[in-house]
Amino acid sequence: MKKGIYYLLVLILLFNIKATSCPVSISGIVLDAATKEPLLYANIEVQGKSRGTVSNSEGRFLLDTADLLSDDTIVFSYIGYETIKIRLENLMKSGEVLMVQASGLLKEIQVVAQKLTIEEILKKVKENFNKNHQASIDKKHLFFHSYERTPFHHNNQIVLKKSNFVGMDKTTFNELFKKMPSEVVEYEDIIVNLYGNGTTYKLIPEKAISLEDGTQKTLLKEFEDRLDIFFSDIEKSRENEEIYYKIRTGILSKKIKNNSSNESTWTTNKNDTLNYIVNTDLVKSEILYLLKEYTLVESKNWEFINSIKKYNYTLLEITILDDEPVYKIQFVPHNQGLFEGTMYISTSSFAVLKLDFAFAKGKKSENFKLLGVGHSIDFKEAHIIFQKGKTSYYPKFISVNQNEFASIDRSFSITKKEKRFFIDKELNEMKLDLKISFNSESKWELLVMDVEDIDESGFNLIIQPATMKFKKEYAYNPETWKNRTILVPSSELKKYQNK
Repeated sequence: MKKGIYYLLVLILLFNIKATSCPVSISGIVLDAATKEPLLYANIEVQGKSRGTVSNSEGRFLLDTADLLSDDTIVFSYIGYETIKIRLENLMKSGEVLMVQASGLLKEIQVVAQKLTIEEILKKVKENFNKNHQASIDKKHLFFHSYERTPFHHNNQIVLKKSNFVGMDKTTFNELFKKMPSEVVEYEDIIVNLYGNGTTYKLIPEKAISLEDGTQKTLLKEFEDRLDIFFSDIEKSRENEEIYYKIRTGILSKKIKNNSSNESTWTTNKNDTLNYIVNTDLVKSEILYLLKEYTLVESKNWEFINSIKKYNYTLLEITILDDEPVYKIQFVPHNQGLFEGTMYISTSSFAVLKLDFAFAKGKKSENFKLLGVGHSIDFKEAHIIFQKGKTSYYPKFISVNQNEFASIDRSFSITKKEKRFFIDKELNEMKLDLKISFNSESKWELLVMDVEDIDESGFNLIIQPATMKFKKEYAYNPETWKNRTILVPSSELKKYQNK
């Protein structure tokens, strides 16, 4: 009898779990209720948890629901719109989320908000920044996406004038140069855990893919095969402390020391044709660069807050986000400023909640041309969203688009040398004439999907691996990130299914 009751209780428990647990992930779209236009970068979070996502540039989202129950609440918020709270079981029935502009509530908010000048508001932003955006010991679960497209114009010239390196003769070089693709397109997507204590960071990878144009697969294999001897010789010489390389251009030269710790950023393993081996510090540095350059008040990309004399400002309105009043401030360059855009500032805490900005018309940065080398950043656009955590705000989403120009019109020589007591011996030499230019288009997106507090002892136990694997993919596959919270790929990315 007791055993029968026991089995009955187990069945009831299993039934209850089945009835209240949810599919591993759900997808949907966030729209304006009146116009049915998609709302890009809408904030989406699980109520009561530091967990969520944002809609993509087309309003679409994907949310991991593992460990969530059907009666959990999903909160949708967007600047100027009423916050919507939807039970997960209802969201599963229809992934279409219709948001209503908060016109009625805005009138009430206008009354309670502080009447300050823009200069006073921005001063309070800087004064309260460290309090509002505190560094903490935590683990951030991240999705990081990078895209780069670099056209290669066939009027570019690289002439190999001389080479006695094994595997890099004029015939091989010229044949490969003629086969250079008209453009190189790369996507990298990763999910990682970033552990930080405010000064030191450690990266633990979960999954990473490198998505490349399928038409380049055969060409890439040919390049690897034809240059195998050349690169193998370089790798072997790295193990010999007596061997070094010297790069010379005109009167300038640089000695490249062999150091086994400075491994190649992207390497291949002949026994593992499915993956790239990547230095983990390289990936971590890309993520930390975005966080440093786009979420800190002293950053040069925040000059519209830290160098206010360069800008003219307009307080457009006091709007709403998460049922809280928000200053909506527009800025345009006045005196050497670079950017135009809009910032959204909390009227109570003066925390930065959202930034949308881009280079103003005709503006460039890092623009120089010297000794045959040219460079400029011709376009930059950024969207940053901050999320309120337990004690302060943390960067939840960063999106950056950038167009960059680079040119080289110089002669180079690469010499392999062996150390000797009196005069080092020259082993091999390569001389090239370069006359090339590139206009590259880049995009980076970072989404903080979850934040978990840890203590110092827990942080110290984390050991970052020296390298991580990127799986090679030659076509977009929607199953790759099945049952994961990620930024939904744009229509542009999905085109790669057909290549």
